[in-house]
Amino acid sequence: MLAAMAFISLQELNKHNSPKNIVFYFHLLGSILLPLFFIAQWKMPTLHGLTLLLLVGGFGLIFQLLLTRAFKYAPANVITPFCFLLASFFSSICDWLFWDNVPSLNFWIGSLVIIIAVSLLARMRAK
Repeated sequence: MLAAMAFISLQELNKHNSPKNIVFYFHLLGSILLPLFFIAQWKMPTLHGLTLLLLVGGFGLIFQLLLTRAFKYAPANVITPFCFLLASFFSSICDWLFWDNVPSLNFWIGSLVIIIAVSLLARMRAK
């Protein structure tokens, strides 16, 4: 539900703002608000952990820029199925590479159900 709200918001924001501005303020707001909720559990990461955090942040920034740009050129009902497909694929690859955890059959069935459902909703909305 929150992802859908974010996708619709991105589409509306793209009508009046550049993708760089949207991503900048998204990350600025997140950088200010998120520490308020997690400061009590904070532990200083190791060098390896810090490296992984920087990689996650860098790839997240690239993803956010590309996603925001995509919403400038196509409606949410076209982009959303691809987001779910890529999220399922890349999360399973990273899970396997970093933690040697092969995704179960239930993971793939659930991913397929979500992708099909979102694709059907997008087709129904397009008609």
